[in-house]
Amino acid sequence: MTNAVSNTQVGGDPATPVFTVKAGTPVRFRIAEFNGHTRNGAFNLHGHVWQQEPYLAGTVPSQRIGNNPVSEYRGVQEGLGTGNHFDIVLQNGAGGAFKIPGDYLFRDQTSTMLDGGRWGLLRVQP
Repeated sequence: MTNAVSNTQVGGDPATPVFTVKAGTPVRFRIAEFNGHTRNGAFNLHGHVWQQEPYLAGTVPSQRIGNNPVSEYRGVQEGLGTGNHFDIVLQNGAGGAFKIPGDYLFRDQTSTMLDGGRWGLLRVQP
């Protein structure tokens, strides 16, 4: 399993998405499952949190994305299944509150999807 989630087999970046951004930059992931497995997944991005409902008050959900002071925060978004979608807007931007550079793993929390390639890196640069 270690070889499956490292660059030792390819001699460079892994053959999976690597999104590169400068520390502190606003980041949004649009997570969607258009044709999936009967088992729901859970999106996880290590080292970051986001609002569960990042939509402006008085608007229809998913119409206007922005800070929602009554939304709870998440570090994992469960329910990733066929027909579901989520807007993940990182609180404090890339690298979190302290804008720490490095490679942050995003993945499906369920192990059955991880070894099937449902993972990648958010590379935060100084």
